[in-house]
Amino acid sequence: MASLADLAVMQLTEPMPAQTLLDLLNAQAPRGMTFTRAEVLQAKAPPRVRRVDYEAPIDQAGQARLADRAAKFNQADAWPVERGAETPAHGATRPAKARRTRTIDLKALVGGLRLEDGRLRFSLASDGQVWARPGEVLEAVGLDGRTDLARLVRTDVRYDL
Repeated sequence: MASLADLAVMQLTEPMPAQTLLDLLNAQAPRGMTFTRAEVLQAKAPPRVRRVDYEAPIDQAGQARLADRAAKFNQADAWPVERGAETPAHGATRPAKARRTRTIDLKALVGGLRLEDGRLRFSLASDGQVWARPGEVLEAVGLDGRTDLARLVRTDVRYDL
């Protein structure tokens, strides 16, 4: 997944003007990577992610099908998704795996799901400690949660600083 908006938190050994830090980071960044902003954080706790925005290009053939699935998702009261986790089987002498599952409401974690300008766009926000996985959203609208994840771009991240 590509990203146009990520946060790097650094602790410096000595004070430095934000613009100087930004210039130093960009001088050392790999080709194609650009640091766009630097600021001094006053909070002692690390920033917490509040919301993440994504988009993916959708080819012409898939747009009609995807628009219909997005409309169904948006009109639904809830969208249950079953998550599985493998854990070691209790009392097993060999590392056999047992499958635990839990159900989450994907609808409660996804906002602004829409198809516009040939792009699927949506936002994710947590419900306490639970976050939707971007692949789960892609699957909800009929895309492949693994293959199509490579086309997804994180366009914005909002933090509680």
